[in-house]
Amino acid sequence: MSIDLDSFSYFWFIISDDFSITEASSYLFDLGYVNSSLEEVVSSLKPGLNKADSIKSQLEGKIIQYQCKKTNMKFRGTYHRYEDKSLILSWPSLTDIEEISKFNLARFMRHPCCQITDIVILKDVLKRTQQSARKLEVDNYEIQLEEQKHIIRHQNKLASIGELAAGVGHEINNPLMISMGYTEIIKKLLLKEDIKNPKIFENLEKQIIAHERIQNIVNGLRVFSRNDTENAIPFSLKSAIDQTFGLVSEIFAKEGCAIINETPNAEFYIFGVVGEIQQVIMNLITNAKHAVEGQKKKEIRVSLSEASRDKVVITVSDNGRGIPEEIREKIFNPFFTTKEVGKGTGLGLALVQKIIEKMNGEIQVESKLGSGTTFKISIPSVMNHQSLLGIDEFK
Repeated sequence: MSIDLDSFSYFWFIISDDFSITEASSYLFDLGYVNSSLEEVVSSLKPGLNKADSIKSQLEGKIIQYQCKKTNMKFRGTYHRYEDKSLILSWPSLTDIEEISKFNLARFMRHPCCQITDIVILKDVLKRTQQSARKLEVDNYEIQLEEQKHIIRHQNKLASIGELAAGVGHEINNPLMISMGYTEIIKKLLLKEDIKNPKIFENLEKQIIAHERIQNIVNGLRVFSRNDTENAIPFSLKSAIDQTFGLVSEIFAKEGCAIINETPNAEFYIFGVVGEIQQVIMNLITNAKHAVEGQKKKEIRVSLSEASRDKVVITVSDNGRGIPEEIREKIFNPFFTTKEVGKGTGLGLALVQKIIEKMNGEIQVESKLGSGTTFKISIPSVMNHQSLLGIDEFK
């Protein structure tokens, strides 16, 4: 009884002893494979055939892999004996949906004997997808690791600068206290001798104000340079901002930039490290100073407000040139900077975001070209009233 071989596979052919294809499926017949030698039809045949040995001895019990020369389609097949003939039943060994579409094989894939191919394809696609995802995950991890290394190196530099600032502050503080003391002594001696020259006293008052200014800067440096590894404590956010202003307000003023402290008299307490929040404010107002360059009127404003009973908002805004929309989402990425080479590391805002996230807060940016930029930092607050805290030293 004759068997319809097409019911087994759309890709079958029979090989004669002289390695020619004598019969084939209707699909392969239409491609002109019949009456062609095997070498003319296929390439990359595995296992390779030796014409000195029988086809059966070389192929029986093995998975055959080959590629058609005309279509470049790849196949897997098995050897069978059929009516004393050498029959090859095969199916596409495609692993890419695009290839199935390219060779118009969807109609063949519905063949019952091709279901195994579906499984092979899905397994292979899944395997390659998993490998790609794993490689992407490893690549991302390596990028993040490299970013963390750069951030740590930058933080170490900041820590070194902080230690230097603390040392310099300590060295300045001792002679400063002596100078302040002698100024007061001179003032008292002049009063005792009843010397009332207003010019002398005016100059002494200016000297006392200069001493106080230096003392405020030294105290600010000492706070700002505290080691970030110290334990977090509740502290007055207003006092931390005021100390930061004391460090930079005159420097900004000399560059024609007005830095306006709009923090209210009410105290807002947060939980964290004073030096870290000062680093956040310092980074934001320094960036704002660069943003207002070229403006006729350079203004930076820092304000505090209560978003809710348990949340406080720090707002830093400027009237600078604004941030283009296409780069707004990138500004917190490590090493992203629009500054010229040598003028920025691209780590400032990345560090700001990291510090705020460590305090369970969040930072948002609003900006429009030509209308300035506003950063809003929302941080969980502790009790907002000193009397409820009962702790003076948090200031």
